[in-house]
Amino acid sequence: MRSVPFAGRLLVLLAAVVGATTLAVPGVWWALDALSGGTHRFSFPRVYDRVLEVAAAVALIRCRHWLGFSSWRDVGLGVPARRRDLWIGCAVALAGMVALVGAMYGTGALRFFWRYPFEKGIQKALLGTVAAILVGTGEELLFRGILLGGLMQHLRRGAAVAWTTAIYAVVHFLRGGKQSGAVGLASGVERLASAFAPLADWAILPGLVGFVLLGLVLAYARLRSGALYLAIGLHIGWVFTLRAGRVIMDFPLEPGLLWGARRPPIVSGIAGWAAIVATFLAVAWLLRRRALAAPSG
Repeated sequence: MRSVPFAGRLLVLLAAVVGATTLAVPGVWWALDALSGGTHRFSFPRVYDRVLEVAAAVALIRCRHWLGFSSWRDVGLGVPARRRDLWIGCAVALAGMVALVGAMYGTGALRFFWRYPFEKGIQKALLGTVAAILVGTGEELLFRGILLGGLMQHLRRGAAVAWTTAIYAVVHFLRGGKQSGAVGLASGVERLASAFAPLADWAILPGLVGFVLLGLVLAYARLRSGALYLAIGLHIGWVFTLRAGRVIMDFPLEPGLLWGARRPPIVSGIAGWAAIVATFLAVAWLLRRRALAAPSG
């Protein structure tokens, strides 16, 4: 099996994870329902998504040697000299988001108000912070660590970046519909089949453009910095603004191409694209300064 190219091994692993999740999630949902006495508020699609994410993360970590990664350094971690890039990435991403949010507020595209009761708002902000850390770290480890690193073993750098970015963008639009009727043995299969329906909607195109730009900036940060920390920091900063920031932010204007054709509006509009490009320029400037200072340092 080691003679099979990385892409083939990764597809086999992910197919096994998706298949096992699809079959097992109805049982997980029934167990959750029984333990809570039917009082939980988790939808079946949400349970499916979370179980799949956890299963994929565990499988990738456990099988990293089989995929061809002998150490954490191979996926961009385990580089102590670059760990501070995590904080630099967070700061750059947050600075860009603050500028964009300020522009949206000044034009009336965004307003600030406390959306929830105080305790619930604090809870949601904390959960959003945890989600930002988990999503930012997990997605970078998967896409810019394992996927990009593995594809670069067999493809040119440009082709590996293109494939990684395309997959990263498309995955963000795999959303299944609401569960109809009672959960049954085939509910997992129905959830999996419905996940691809959004890809047939041309309205997702602006959002795809936004995620392609994000993916390119993150790939650039990963490759030019020599480690994964800068990309993780950028990702955490972006997700934190969207997840924790929604406690105090609202978008009163109708969706449009300037501020966002669809949610998340910051990603799917011209203003958001400009902010992503500005973030890229800031990252490029910082890395260039580091490269120029390296010989004398």
